Amino acid sequence: MKKYSLFHPYVMSFFSKDLYQDVGKNWGGIAALYLLLLIAISWIPNMFLIKSNFDSFTREQAPIIIDQVPTIKINDGMLSIDKPVPYTIKDPDTGKPIMIIDTSGQYADIEQVKVPILVTQDKVMTYQPKKNEIRTYTFENVPNMTINKDDVSSVLTKAKWWMLLVVYPFLVLTTFLYRIIQGLIYGALGMIFVKILGLNLTFQQSMRLAIIAVTPAIILATIFDFF
Repeated sequence: MKKYSLFHPYVMSFFSKDLYQDVGKNWGGIAALYLLLLIAISWIPNMFLIKSNFDSFTREQAPIIIDQVPTIKINDGMLSIDKPVPYTIKDPDTGKPIMIIDTSGQYADIEQVKVPILVTQDKVMTYQPKKNEIRTYTFENVPNMTINKDDVSSVLTKAKWWMLLVVYPFLVLTTFLYRIIQGLIYGALGMIFVKILGLNLTFQQSMRLAIIAVTPAIILATIFDFF
């Protein structure tokens, strides 16, 4: 019979041999539920931090950027704007270009300008210098539309709630999958020591112990990330 609850490892995983014995003998598949709960809780402080930073951005920097956004029209896969081109949108802090919109054909390749975003008449190109990665998205299947400053501002306002409703579950799920894979690897490594020491332990038990053993690392990482 299980001696300790799902909440005991938050503290006892740092030091308690009794906890690890109970987990190995009695926890069964509940260790996966524990891991999911731990990850869900560990992301809450950082979600507040992410949202706070995003709110600060939308309040202080975003209005300056949005004020530079021209009226954009996409018709039959072709883009046009109500400003002379090439048109540059700049970072309000550094004054460096963050986007160039050019429907004239002067800039056909993002490597010419090395800005994060280049918008041409029929496509968008993004450049990530750290990864040296360029991605291209065409307007071929984009429906006809008009985008102005008010539309961009509205999207940013709604994004505050998307962050909580979409980003949080996504982060929890992807982290959970990562930790499950980690548990499988650590469990397999644990079985090597089981064979060497001649102990009576199954792979499932080894994996459960590995899940509890990463608890201190998850808790400390959450604290360090937040501060």
